[in-house]
Parts: sequence; C-alpha cells; structure tokens
Amino acid sequence: EIECIWPAFSSFNTSIAQLAALTPRPPKKNTFPASPVTMKIDRKSPRNQRQTPSRTGSLTPEHVAGRLPRPLVPSGRQRQPSVRHRYLSRLGYTPLRFERIGSPSFMGHGTYNPNMTPPTVLGRRYGSFEMESKDRLMSKKKEKELRKSRSFLRHLEPGRTVSSTFNLLGATVGAGALALPYAFKLIGVLGGTITLVVSAILCVYTIRLLISCRDSVQLCSYEDLTQHCFGKKFAVFVEWNIIIFCFGTCVAYLIAIGDIVCPIAYEILHESGYEWLSRRSILITTIGMGLMAPLSAVESVTELRFANMFGIFVFMALVLGVAYKGVPELINQDFDPPYLLAGEGTTWGVLSALPMVMYSYCCHINVFSIYTELQRPSIRKMSNVVLLSCGVASVLYVVLAITGLSQFRNETKEDILSNLGHREPVMGGLQILMAINIGLGFPMNVYPSRFTIEMLFFPDAKPSLSRRYTITGVFVGLAVIIAVYLPKISTVFSILGASSAVLVSFTLPSGFYVYIRTGSVVSLNEISASLLFIASLIFGILATTASVVSSISPNVIEK
Repeated sequence: EIECIWPAFSSFNTSIAQLAALTPRPPKKNTFPASPVTMKIDRKSPRNQRQTPSRTGSLTPEHVAGRLPRPLVPSGRQRQPSVRHRYLSRLGYTPLRFERIGSPSFMGHGTYNPNMTPPTVLGRRYGSFEMESKDRLMSKKKEKELRKSRSFLRHLEPGRTVSSTFNLLGATVGAGALALPYAFKLIGVLGGTITLVVSAILCVYTIRLLISCRDSVQLCSYEDLTQHCFGKKFAVFVEWNIIIFCFGTCVAYLIAIGDIVCPIAYEILHESGYEWLSRRSILITTIGMGLMAPLSAVESVTELRFANMFGIFVFMALVLGVAYKGVPELINQDFDPPYLLAGEGTTWGVLSALPMVMYSYCCHINVFSIYTELQRPSIRKMSNVVLLSCGVASVLYVVLAITGLSQFRNETKEDILSNLGHREPVMGGLQILMAINIGLGFPMNVYPSRFTIEMLFFPDAKPSLSRRYTITGVFVGLAVIIAVYLPKISTVFSILGASSAVLVSFTLPSGFYVYIRTGSVVSLNEISASLLFIASLIFGILATTASVVSSISPNVIEK
C-alpha cells in the first residue's frame, strides 16, 4: 500500500513546492526594504560571517519564472540616493509635502517603508527620553559624582537651557542691529525703546504660539505647519518668502562688509596710486565672488557652527566699544526734545524705521530645531529660553542704539560701522572682527536657500556638483549686483522687516494658532491671536509701502 501511495504523495509535494515558489511572499513587518543587491552569507564561518554581494541582483520567484525582466544592478554598487532621499534621511521624518494618501512616513533605499522607524531616527527625534531613561538607571552615587565633576560644563551640553539660549541668541542678534541707531534717530529715543520692548514681547508671545501649535498637531517644521493650515500652494509661497529673506540678508551682509572694508582699503591704497581698487563696486564684487561664493559652495555647514558663539561675543564687544565712547557723551549732554520724543523722521520715515527694529527679532525659523534639541522639551522650558535670549538681545540693542545716537547725533548713518572710523586701533579691530563674523554668517543664509531651491525643482535628481556650484554662483552673483547698486543697508532691513519678517514672525504664528485652536468656546488667547493676525497684516502692507517709497525718494524720510 505504501508503494502505491508514495508516487502520488511525492508528486503532490512537488506541485505544492512549485506553487509556493511562484507565489510571492508578503513582506515581513518592521524591516527595511530589501537592498537591490542580494547578500550571500558564508555558512562555513559562523563566527565571521562574510557577506559578499551577488552579481545577479535581487531575484524574486517572478523573475525566475520569466514574468519580469532581471534588474540591471551593477555588481557591488548601491544606487546613488536622490536629493529627496538625502534630505529625508538627514531630517529623520517625512514632511507633509512628500506624503501621499496611504503612504508611509519613512524611506529606505529610495522606497517608502511603512512599518519601521529607524533606531537612529528615534534617537535623533526623541533623544531627551532616551537620556531620561539612562538617568533613571544610573545609581545615585554615580549621578552625584557626575554632577560634581561636570557642575559647570554640563550647562553647556546640547539641549540644556544655557546652550539653547546661546543658540537662539545667535540666531537673533547680528547685522540687523547695525541700523538701530539710525532707526532711533528717526523714531526718537522714547519711541524706539517702546518699539524694542513691544517687539520683544511679541516675539516671546508668537514663539509660544508656535510651540503650542507644534505640540497640538505634532509637526516639526515651519513649512509643515503652513501646509497643514493653509495648503500646499501657500506653503510653497512661504518657502519662497524664506528664500527671499535669506537673499536679502546676504545683500545686507555684503553692504556691511563694503562699509567696513572700503575705507580701510582706501587708506592703504591711495598713496600707492592704486586707489581705484578701493572702489565699492570692485571690492564688493571681489569679496562676494572670490570669497563668499566658494565659502558658500560647501555641501554642509556643520564645520561653521562655531560661528554662532563667535558672532555673539563679537557683537557684545562691538556694543561695549560703542558704549565706551557714547556713555560720556550721554552723561555730559542731554538729548534734545526732538530726539527724546519724536526724532527726525517724517511719517514715511517712522513707518520705514519700525520694520528695522522688528527685523532684529526675526528668529522664528530656528525655533523648531532648538525646541527639538531641548532635554525634556516643554512650553515652559522653551519660554524660559526665549525670555533669556530676547532679554539679553533687548539690553544689547538699547545700549547700542542710545549710545550710538548720543555719540553721533545728526551725523548718525544707516550703518553704525560707517560712523565708528578705523583710525583708532580698538575700533579698527572691532570692525575687522565684525567683518569676519559677517563673512562666516554669509554661508548660513546661502545653504538653506540652495537646499530649498533643489527640493523645489530637483527633488528626484541625483546630487550634482555642477548644479550646486551653479545655484550658489547665481545666488551670490545676484546678491552682489543688488549690493553694488543699493548702497544703503537701512533700505534692505526696512523692506525685509516690513514684508518677510512681519509675515514669518507675527502673521503666520497667529494664523496657525487661530486655525488649529478655534473651537466652540472662544478663549482670550484666540481673540488676542486674531487681533495680532489682523494688525500684522495691516502693518505689513503699510510698512512695505513706506519702505518702497522711502527707497525711491530718500527726501521723504527726514524732516
């Protein structure tokens, strides 16, 4: 009986095996997609399992059966990732603009993986919880020893309140403060101080609104919040607005460097007969295309992160240098009533000077990254960071504006560096340090703009060295052309502050909060956010108009 049954049973098993070979197996859960190169494991050496790539590529039962062509995979080579893939692997999550209906949130080897959150991403996004669990497992004795050995340095670790305050302060203070004495000249000391205080309070309030919206919808970037609230087209508009903001900042940086370098170059070259080399157009073009463009063409700006701390100390030294010469003038001579109350600006001049002050507090783009890096992030902790940074920045701004105005009075120029001079060694050294600081901050504005342009126009293309150099050269070249033909730095700060800074700092945060938190019961926060949204829209339109009119007709600025 066995001999009769066995041939039929063996043929049945053979047919089942063939059917199983032709039937595709479902993918395993919680694993990354298969690599395009199949890895063969050497079973002969279990301790040292060598993995050698197969030269046939990844073969499925469909390929074996002849249903699909063989994949053309080079032996031992991985496919070069696209710009989108590199962006997502660096970011750690998928933004809303890349998500489709039913699509997963993470990518692996160029394809989305719905069932896996990489451990590196978890550690990068939720590092504070990992650190918290490690702290709980530490014994009390080791924890006390660690606190004693690192009682001071532990405050400077990434994610601490002090280090986060320095990061936000570095994103706040900068070249935008160079036009504050001129803004105080137009508005007046009293009006300028009130404008600074109100801008600082609104900065703290709007950042709190941003963090509240971020925690409500669990979105980790400014662009995602914009797309969630107002749609994809408006998100693209906001991205272009940020590009224009960075571009205008680069123009202002080139103008500031020209104000520093041109007088020094003239003093050096006028006796040798080569004073034509000290012309503003030649120097700005040489510095922009010869130094700033190669420095901005780097693939990553991680090597330039030290410029943040360096810029803060250089700016503090500049404020101390101006205050050292301005405080005696402030004590010996009182301000005239026009400077104290109304200043010298007309209505157009005051409306164009107010955005210069608001531009000095534009740091909202960096809030999400700083908040994510906090240890045990919370709205209260981020509020402390914002209060500290805005408080220090406000003190520095008030000291620089009042002491600079008291020192130069009617002769106060659009850029305070133009009034300081370079004949004294201390002032000359401070100006050179400020020029170095501005030069190091220049790539920080070119890199995100270039990356956003690549993501808008070339998301699926492979990274190209020529494309990176071309975008950088065109970006810096246009900034050089505008800096040559637009010599006033106050015009740039006024237009940017009235348009981009008001939109990013006040209009959009209040609009996010009204859209996300609107419910059946209207609260006081929703009313205040709605009023801020309407007021910022009206002010942005009026201030932008006044800035454009003042740049076309400079005679309407002062009385």
